[in-house]
Amino acid sequence: MFGLVQGQVKQDFEIKRFVIGLSSLIQKDPSELPQSVQANQQNIMKALVFLCQRSIVVRQKQQEKAEQADEDGNAEAHGIYEDEENELDILSDEDDEDDEDYDAAEEDGLDRDLYDSKLDALDEVLFCRDILQSLQQQNAPLYQFYWGQCLDHNDQQAFMQAVQGAQDYQ
Repeated sequence: MFGLVQGQVKQDFEIKRFVIGLSSLIQKDPSELPQSVQANQQNIMKALVFLCQRSIVVRQKQQEKAEQADEDGNAEAHGIYEDEENELDILSDEDDEDDEDYDAAEEDGLDRDLYDSKLDALDEVLFCRDILQSLQQQNAPLYQFYWGQCLDHNDQQAFMQAVQGAQDYQ
């Protein structure tokens, strides 16, 4: 499972969904979970730490791209940025003449926010932190299992750094 998460998850929305899903597993009493999940609780915790770290890295890259776009926008007012495989390209408005015919007002009243989700406002790293804090208060032995036994000191430090990074982005 950890290999899947490590190699496949690259977009912020993917990270967010994985963190929320895996976090739901640690909220349950382990005896209620299938044996296959119980056997992978340490991997689940390590995957959560990795995803939280990855979330911060993705945010940093997005911020750097936005700053670069702002800087380049002053030099080239007609540039459009497109992200393909982590490359930052400048496309001229002349590259796509079909856009000239597009008028957002002609959308026949379609809701532009159709694809917005309440999850967009949720910070997955802080969500995971809150779940662990709640677990610590409500079920200290289970918290100790997840935090103390499933994660080594390096993982704990990495998680705390991710939490600090998420707080800095607030």
